[in-house]
Amino acid sequence: MKKIVHLFNESIFLSLLLVALLFPVSSISGEDREEGIGILVWTATDKWGGSPNGVLWRHKSITAAIAMWNEMASEQGWDVTHSEDRNFVMSSLDNYDIFVCNNCVGDIFDTPALENKFERWMAGGGNFLGVHSVLDAEYPVDTTTQVFNNQGLPNGMNTHSIWPYFSDLISGAFFDGHPATQTATVKKVIKHELTSALQASESFNDEWYNQLGHPTDDPLVTCLLEVDETTYTGGEEGFHCVTWIKTMPKGGDVFITGLGHTDEAYRDDRFRTLLINAVVHLCDTCAIDDVSQAR
Repeated sequence: MKKIVHLFNESIFLSLLLVALLFPVSSISGEDREEGIGILVWTATDKWGGSPNGVLWRHKSITAAIAMWNEMASEQGWDVTHSEDRNFVMSSLDNYDIFVCNNCVGDIFDTPALENKFERWMAGGGNFLGVHSVLDAEYPVDTTTQVFNNQGLPNGMNTHSIWPYFSDLISGAFFDGHPATQTATVKKVIKHELTSALQASESFNDEWYNQLGHPTDDPLVTCLLEVDETTYTGGEEGFHCVTWIKTMPKGGDVFITGLGHTDEAYRDDRFRTLLINAVVHLCDTCAIDDVSQAR
């Protein structure tokens, strides 16, 4: 990984611009990455709930999401690679600063080796950005209660059927059903640079997931945005945190948002700016040169 450079002289900028024009973002491989923020966008979709008998659900908006990440890469000078290849993650994850899980569903880290790889990468300075159905990834198979126990696991969950680290990663906020897609009011919870482009309250049309565990029950979480459940039907949480950040105990920063179900979300400048700010926030602590040697 390369240290983020915040200031560029004109010649470096023009050189990077020329490279970007000659080589489309989608063609950049993990092995070839040299400079800029490296982002691996992962949209793997597996059986719902990790069950072999589950229903395969793939968000139609994944296509719009990939287009958005490529467009933002060109605009921001990022190196973005999209993949659903687990072997690629195993071989190339160390070359990236941020792992984006955009509308992933199911058992996306399906081997202990892949899980261990990801945990080591996070502990070594990796950063995680989860969008919408990230809350439906690595889903607990046997859930008997919906109470979060502040250890990253809902009480009563069969811990042999889930990956505890991922539960901690998303603060136990697993998908617990949703009402129909509808417009609701999203409000700022605190003043933060991540949400600086948003008004105190904004209307968004999205699919509002109810969550098994409340992110704010995790003491490591800072809630940035809530969706006001009085402005739509079907909410079950009262205070409903929909966007948050945290730092993992063993290292690695996390940004999660429940927004991002519809195609329109990925064309919404407000949402795009939120994600741009999330990348900048996460990479304010990006690993320095040669950090991969410690992983």
